[in-house]
Amino acid sequence: MSNMVIKQAQTLFGEIKNLVEQSRNQFAQTVNAAMSMLYWEIGKRIKQEFLQNSRADYGEQIVHSLAVKLTDEYGHSFEFARNRLLTQKINDDE
Repeated sequence: MSNMVIKQAQTLFGEIKNLVEQSRNQFAQTVNAAMSMLYWEIGKRIKQEFLQNSRADYGEQIVHSLAVKLTDEYGHSFEFARNRLLTQKINDDE
């Protein structure tokens, strides 16, 4: 191949690589936003339906039980959710 063709191929590769990286970044941002909303909605449901006027230890038991079941069903990301929910509950109690 001539130097010109090689240079064009390298330029095209660089442009395509940038497109892939931009799409990956947009995808990651979209997923992160969706997961944040999911965790927020889960916390809201738990708080509205189970934690109103309940003792702190009872609330922690509910959150732990749900997190274990969700982790079994959907994987380790719900361990993170459990920690966030417990942190939010503690912050709400203070």
